[in-house]
Amino acid sequence: MVHTADFVELAGKIGHVNACQYLRDLGWTFVPTRREHVDVFQLVDGDAFFQANVPTSLELRDYKEAMHRVFERIAQSQNRRVEELILEMLNPVADVVMLRVVESGLDGGSLAFDDAIRLYTNARKLVRATANDLVSHKLRHRGRSDRGWRSLSALVALARLR
Repeated sequence: MVHTADFVELAGKIGHVNACQYLRDLGWTFVPTRREHVDVFQLVDGDAFFQANVPTSLELRDYKEAMHRVFERIAQSQNRRVEELILEMLNPVADVVMLRVVESGLDGGSLAFDDAIRLYTNARKLVRATANDLVSHKLRHRGRSDRGWRSLSALVALARLR
């Protein structure tokens, strides 16, 4: 089945903070202005000059159209299709870990409560081990972390900083 998408509508679902961060990551320069509802970014690439006016408020009547114009300018600067860029922004880059339970007694995706608890516990251990390895890379980690991390979220946050 073929689905059509309204990319102006989809562009309106992307927050201005994410758009501004994306522009900064691409090397665009923030230009201070007196306009309170727009952040202005510019890119000079050889002879080419690009400017994007990012709306800062969802309350603006033309927020969706303005965000679509922002992504058109970014796509133009990168020689990409705007649809591809918008879909990329809606699906941020992330590592995806899929876990699977292989058991003959599973039908239709149902999982026994004890197996679900075990799956959750082991998934937490997997994330903790991965974050621990990012923070303190070793060939083998023995038991708990040397630093005595109290919470998984603190360890993952520290791993993101690296």
